[in-house]
Amino acid sequence: MDYIECENESQKTSVEVQDCFECTDWDMFREAATNGEFINLEEYTSTVTSYIGKCIDDVTTSKTITICSNQKPWMTAKVRALLKTRDSAFRAGDKTALKTARAKLSRAIREAKHAHAKRIHGHFQDSGDTRRMWQGIQAITNYKTTSPACDRDAPLPDALNDFYARFEVQNNVVARKTIPPPSDQTTTIFPVPKKSTVSCLNDYRPVALTPIMMKCFERLVMRHIKTQLPPSLDPMQFAYRPNRSTDDAISTTLHLALTHLKNKDSYVRMLFIDFSSAFNTIIPQHLIEKLRLLGLNTSLCNWILDFLTERPQSVRIGNSISSTTTLSTGAPQGCVLSPLLFTLLTHDCAPTHSLNHIIKFADDTTVVGLISKNDESAYREEVQRLTAWCGANNLSLNVDKTKEMVVDFRRAQSDHSPLIIDGSSVEIVKSTKFLGVHLADDLTWSLNTSSITKKAQQRLYFLRRLRKAHLPPPILTMFYRGTIESIDEDDKDEETTSAVTELDNAGRSTEYIPRDLPTDEGPSTSAHNLSRTWLNPPVPDHAIQPAEFFSVYHMDRTLDSGKSRGGGVCLVVNNHWCDSTSIVPLSCSCTPNLELLTIKCRPLPSTSGIQLGHSQCRLYSTSSGHRHCSIGLT
Repeated sequence: MDYIECENESQKTSVEVQDCFECTDWDMFREAATNGEFINLEEYTSTVTSYIGKCIDDVTTSKTITICSNQKPWMTAKVRALLKTRDSAFRAGDKTALKTARAKLSRAIREAKHAHAKRIHGHFQDSGDTRRMWQGIQAITNYKTTSPACDRDAPLPDALNDFYARFEVQNNVVARKTIPPPSDQTTTIFPVPKKSTVSCLNDYRPVALTPIMMKCFERLVMRHIKTQLPPSLDPMQFAYRPNRSTDDAISTTLHLALTHLKNKDSYVRMLFIDFSSAFNTIIPQHLIEKLRLLGLNTSLCNWILDFLTERPQSVRIGNSISSTTTLSTGAPQGCVLSPLLFTLLTHDCAPTHSLNHIIKFADDTTVVGLISKNDESAYREEVQRLTAWCGANNLSLNVDKTKEMVVDFRRAQSDHSPLIIDGSSVEIVKSTKFLGVHLADDLTWSLNTSSITKKAQQRLYFLRRLRKAHLPPPILTMFYRGTIESIDEDDKDEETTSAVTELDNAGRSTEYIPRDLPTDEGPSTSAHNLSRTWLNPPVPDHAIQPAEFFSVYHMDRTLDSGKSRGGGVCLVVNNHWCDSTSIVPLSCSCTPNLELLTIKCRPLPSTSGIQLGHSQCRLYSTSSGHRHCSIGLT
């Protein structure tokens, strides 16, 4: 049995709070904190924050709700009262009263379920509010979170707080500066388990929560910092840069590798570096020196220095709060400025040899060594220099989690000796996860496609539960596009034809859930259905005959040994004019099985340069052996 204390907030509550703020004389707080010409910033901010909290407490009501572990989500006070009435009538032996109580209870349960379903539907009305959408999904799937228990000899919050402060270095440098309010610097750490089974304190990720006002001010400071940075700063840093993303980092890495592998007697070594508590090891004084070299003004650098030093920090787990510890090292994970400051700290981490490249996305760092004729001297020297740079910048390499992958397509491959970092050898792996994508040493997408397919299959469970809850088709369509189709389409941009086929097979499972999911591009159907509906149809008189529209090509792919691998079918559009009511296939791929062939269609765009309302399709590319057929507009 759980007891939850919640506050009742409504639109009326927000209006009352706004009215309270409008009639408040805010100058009195500043005058009360002023002594001559000196303003006590800590007193000023604390009194304003306390007053805002008091105003909110005055207009909100708190109540305690008792929730049993087996209680239905639609249970209401009215239903519980009718349950008691029915039980009383049953114990009294009054058949008439029992019959009446049962009828009222059944009616109340139907009304409660209907009201609960209406509330759940309300979570999906606003497509931009992802938090409410996931709350609705959690309510439908009965998702429950488990909070870590404090069952150690020493309280777990205090132990975690001491663990997160283990990199503390006292800062005795005091300069003339603009000091942020200590109350706004106060950080509350909410430890999040990195994995399902926690074995040590390092298995918790420290997520810091700072006051709302400080987060707003951090965004202003971050915007100001970005305007003062040169555009050419750290071109291989793909995080927090305009028009850059993880896809760009992955594409750049693969492009460098594939381009080099075209050369004779060449291979590529990739070192995926893992830092130990990268944000917690930042020394503010070293960071400020680099910010000044980048041209940031003194007052801004001093503010950042004070923002990172003398920070009160505590850890909270449930209702247990640790004692407060003051830190002067590191940047709290969860703050707005922390990721940007880390990228500025590492901007001077650049390769010294032209055949080495360092790809960075925030704290994810990858060293790409382009090696020819088994000469690894430049690559190994680069790793040694990077290790020395990390030591000079107080960044600790986690050698156990650092992995290396060798991409070698040569027929006569030699044994590759592992790297040695700080006396420990780096493990050479066949595959690894790089910025959310599974990379293999043969640079194929099979492993990544299997992972994406598995993820899509898992999310189909939520779609089935939404359909079981009788949600309308628009909500099912929105959820499908946002959580299932999105990962499939993003993955198809980089996959091969066989990988796309596997993803299409996973996506085809949704045809049995909501049977009327529309698409922006028009209908999408399998070649098997097309052969039944388009090649043998009754068609309108004004449309062309489908037999003239399609040509069926049978293909027989053979192995190098001359043995057949089995046949397939490819539908190809002939060079014919089509009526405006026709649908133009844009592309199709030949596959070994007819059922796996999918043709996506959409109406002719008006910007195609052809007379509006007509279209023309022509086979423009056919690879050898009819392995792939592509169709395009002319």
